Amino acid sequence: MEPATPTPPAPLSAPLGDTATRRSRVARAGPSATSATAIHVTPLGAGRDVGRSCIVVRFTPPPPAPSSSSSRRPPSDAGVCVMLDCGLHMGREDAASRYPDFERATPRGAAGVDAVVVTHTHSDHCGALPVLTARTAFAGRVLASHPTKALLVRVLEDLVVGEPPHALTKAEVESCVARIEGVEPRETVEVRSPTCARPVRVTCFKAGHAFGAVMVHLSMGDASLLYSGDFNATPDRRLGAYDPWPFPGPSARRGPASAAGAARAPHIPAPPPPPGGRGAGGAGGAPPPGRIR
Repeated sequence: MEPATPTPPAPLSAPLGDTATRRSRVARAGPSATSATAIHVTPLGAGRDVGRSCIVVRFTPPPPAPSSSSSRRPPSDAGVCVMLDCGLHMGREDAASRYPDFERATPRGAAGVDAVVVTHTHSDHCGALPVLTARTAFAGRVLASHPTKALLVRVLEDLVVGEPPHALTKAEVESCVARIEGVEPRETVEVRSPTCARPVRVTCFKAGHAFGAVMVHLSMGDASLLYSGDFNATPDRRLGAYDPWPFPGPSARRGPASAAGAARAPHIPAPPPPPGGRGAGGAGGAPPPGRIR
């Protein structure tokens, strides 16, 4: 009798597409994958092309142990939902393809999104933000680095041309920018939802690439995800490389679509240390953590 061929383990994260929600389960602390926090990833843009970057991530904690008093399954939108970037497609004129389809974000559309994090001020990552805040039922938090918050008003004002629904209005831009909360590098912000007792911890790290650009690390319990956005692996004359913080083992990584049109989950190499120094964090061990709010 031949021995049974062992079944290979499932990958931690499935390939990402823009037509369906992909689900990744990670079991590190529990005895089985069914007891782990689930990560649902829905690309609303940049899933298969360059432009209109908008990735929706929902963390769903494991359901409570079955009991006589509680046997119902959690609702389909249970958990905490965070949108990563909210860009427009500069090459498109009609609103349907120029902006992300926010109704696909959650079963309740944009109303089910608890927060949006803008990584930097390039319009393919931030240009649709006033559409989300002014033309949908979105009522969540808007997070960005302090430099991004300061620059966004100028970047978005450049899009106030033509007539709605294609163009933004000055009032939409001003009300949008007023809602942004500035976040310090390595500061952790807890995002909560009325449908979930546990928060998602959002931490931003310098990404290089553009002034104020950040990478975003999301975590809930035993599950985490790193969204690289756009980043520099090596310093240039204007900006340094990304912050080489020793990330606590993200269970999934998401990067922007490549120029060839395929989604990629990049391996992020450590940047070289500056001349005469060891770089952030020094030798051995992590730098001190930022504050939590």
